[in-house]
Amino acid sequence: MRRARRVGDGLPVVLKALTSLDVVLRDSALDLPTTSRIGTRVAGTLAALHRAGVIHEDIKPHNVLVRLDPHRRS
Repeated sequence: MRRARRVGDGLPVVLKALTSLDVVLRDSALDLPTTSRIGTRVAGTLAALHRAGVIHEDIKPHNVLVRLDPHRRS
């Protein structure tokens, strides 16, 4: 299996509509449906990465991006 590595020049990508989960958790706790939805999506993403032979190695709230706008899908 391959390990995930920085690609290109290592500069961060700016994603306006997303923020890291750790920032969200600093402000408030998440309700059960939201927690379940995020957990399910993270698990599905990791499963797809593993099928492709990639191991992330650093799963933590800081590395999980979530959409701030609750009205937008995904």
